[in-house]
Order: sequence, then C-alpha cells, then structure tokens
Amino acid sequence: MRRRRITAKTITAGAVLAAALAAVLVAALAVSPATAGPSEKTVPNTKPLWTARATHLGGASASAPVSARVYLAPRGGLAAVKEAAVAMATPGSASYHQFLTPAQYQAQFGTTDATVHAVSSYLTSAGLEVTGVGASNRYVTGRHRPRC
Repeated sequence: MRRRRITAKTITAGAVLAAALAAVLVAALAVSPATAGPSEKTVPNTKPLWTARATHLGGASASAPVSARVYLAPRGGLAAVKEAAVAMATPGSASYHQFLTPAQYQAQFGTTDATVHAVSSYLTSAGLEVTGVGASNRYVTGRHRPRC
C-alpha cells in the first residue's frame, strides 16, 4: 500500500473545503421553494477543532481543482435514528429487539430524491458540477474546476 504524505497545506485546504461544504449544505437545506436564493448565515462549528494547533502556511492554489462529497442527514434527523435505536435496545419497549433490515431503514430514514435534488440544485447554483449520488442517496458528489 502506498502512503500519502500529508502536509500542512493539505490539512489547511481540507479544513477550508470542509467548512465551505458544511456552510453550503446548511444553506441548501434552509432554502425554501419560495426563496429566490440561499440565505447567508454563519454556520457554527464548521472549523474542525484539530486545526487549532496547525501552522497556517497560506492558502491553497486558486487553480487547484476541488472535489467534494456532501453527506445528507437521515430523514427525521439523527435524533430520530437515535430514538429508534434506543427503543430497540430498551426492554419493555414495543420495538425491543425489533431490528431493522437495510430496506426498512431506507424506508423509514432514507434521504428522499427530493432532498437530493434540492442539494444538487443548490450546489449547481453555487458553481459546482454535481458528479454523482451515493448508494441509497447518502451523499452527493461534486467538483469545481477553477478557470486557469
């Protein structure tokens, strides 16, 4: 297996990309159909904590291509999944030991095609090219190719 060398520049570029994608995703999910464009909001907790001790070596090259994978939350949110898991593990609960098959999980918590379409449309309007959708609509992939 070939090892990749991770530099501070790679980490900085990754942190910037992660923060930008988190902001895009939150803004995309906040857009209602009646809204002409995404609302601008400050997104808390989008800077990874591990970057606090990193040495800033400057920005990434403006001509570098960027690819991204935006993970979509389960329908009902993570709280709904947690609630179902706790119920399945709680003796006396109607759901106790009634585990879900992958198909049942998808039916109950899977991301809808409408959500994938909304996020894809937002990414496209933000200048990214959507390149794919993950299995069971778990994520949307995209890339940005800067003009040289």
